[in-house]
Amino acid sequence: MSSVEPAGWRDIAVELLERQQVVTARIALKVRSGATGYAELSVDQFDAPHAENMAFLLRSIEGYRMPTAVERTHMREFGALRATQGIGLEDFLQGGRVASRELLAEIIDIGRIHNVTDAFLLTATNYMLDLTDQFMLAFTAGHRQAELSHARLDEQQRADFTRALLLGSLESTHLVLRAQHHGIDPDRTYVPFRAIAPLPANGALTFTTTIDGDHAGFTDTLTHSGDQPIGHGPAVRLNQLPGSFALATRALRTAITFHRSGSYNLGDLGLLPAVLADPDTGDQLVHRYLPSIPEIDATILTTLHTYLETGQNVDRTATKLIVHSNTIRYRLKRYQDFTGIDLRAPEIPRELWWALRRHEVLRPRQARVIEFDS
Repeated sequence: MSSVEPAGWRDIAVELLERQQVVTARIALKVRSGATGYAELSVDQFDAPHAENMAFLLRSIEGYRMPTAVERTHMREFGALRATQGIGLEDFLQGGRVASRELLAEIIDIGRIHNVTDAFLLTATNYMLDLTDQFMLAFTAGHRQAELSHARLDEQQRADFTRALLLGSLESTHLVLRAQHHGIDPDRTYVPFRAIAPLPANGALTFTTTIDGDHAGFTDTLTHSGDQPIGHGPAVRLNQLPGSFALATRALRTAITFHRSGSYNLGDLGLLPAVLADPDTGDQLVHRYLPSIPEIDATILTTLHTYLETGQNVDRTATKLIVHSNTIRYRLKRYQDFTGIDLRAPEIPRELWWALRRHEVLRPRQARVIEFDS
């Protein structure tokens, strides 16, 4: 727009200011009736900020100028206020368009009374479009900033609620109220989970938080096809989540310890959680079945692992380790000779399996990469 005020503008601006109260009220009525979002606001909540906003806008029109830095700050604050009042951006911008059209119509009406030229009206129209753009940009910036702040606050509140729910620090009297506040059906069941990295979004109702560096939460539908280990508990109602989450935590710790990928509940892991939970028994079995002697080396350990995994089948063990069956028989005999353990005794496989699992926990991670040789 031209920065030169057109001749006759001052007279029109003065008359527009004389109509300020009537114009402001008319715009307020049209804005409130044209957008359902404003229905929840009281008259005081709507009218006072609206009137103040109109006063800033009319001062710019009076001076035939763009808004000052102070006025733009006010517009951002006005946008933020409407956001905190629950007015959506679409309804808010629609209100701005209504105000712009009404003010332009008023200026044209006054201009025709003063017999202004069409060129003057074109200049006035272009000025009002430019001015409205400036105000709308400031409105939108403030509104979006407030929405982002509200979203961050809501996210933090959801995370705090999730943490308290999983750890059992929510009083039962508050649980249902807070669940309903967050849109959760307290009568449904939910699956708690714990993982070392965030789970990809899958469209299910999911509440997440961080607990001791892990990603934890609960969901109505747990689906996972990735490689990271995830522990989950049984589906339970909200007030039972702490107990189920404790099981999910044990499942995750077990999966990590034994280098399992995928999603597990405690039952999926068999006796591995017990191995982790009862180190004393495991240590005694390691002492008995895997004594610290040079003869119990990586080759023997690998053979024992595979022998048990194949159901104590020598030929399948040999096939899996790519050696001759007689080699496996020789290794097993060496082990029995060194330890005095009879691998044919019925209780031995279970106890040896436990000892091997405990030994796996005790070894440094790098020692678990075993070179197979014949």
